[in-house]
Amino acid sequence: MAYRIVLRQDIATNWQENNPTLLSGEFGFETDTNKLKLGNGTSPWNSLSYYLPGPTGPTGAFVSPFVGNVNIVSGQAWVSSTIATTTIDWNDGNVQTHSLSANTTFTFDNPQNGATYILVLRQGSSGGYSVTWPTISWISSSVPVVTSTANKYDIYTFVYANNKYFGTYSQNFS
Repeated sequence: MAYRIVLRQDIATNWQENNPTLLSGEFGFETDTNKLKLGNGTSPWNSLSYYLPGPTGPTGAFVSPFVGNVNIVSGQAWVSSTIATTTIDWNDGNVQTHSLSANTTFTFDNPQNGATYILVLRQGSSGGYSVTWPTISWISSSVPVVTSTANKYDIYTFVYANNKYFGTYSQNFS
């Protein structure tokens, strides 16, 4: 789902004459000067300072402070069909999509402590395939049963913390 953010905007003269009080965190943009002010919820426009960006940082290669499971690929998904035993390697991406083509036992490899993972499962075209999960602490202690209807999607979200997976799910998407 795409979100659109629209800033409150007017020409500088109108801002000064009307002197509104912007909400805390609300931006006001002067369309004729390309200047920006950030509201604090109490000060009127004329008493706010213009937002001034900080200095430009150095140029060069970016070195990520993150290690493992940070996989930036188009769509952030690894797509495959499953077989009877399928290993999900989280180094292939934090979001993965799999189509069931058999009853499947999943194993998970290479989790990182504090990471969030999403697994989107699509039931096969003939439907009725089941899943056996690795050890997961499911919400409400209820192990989910995969939607059996052909071509339906289920979404499973996992947080890995202290060497343990915590899982939630939403099911039966078209």
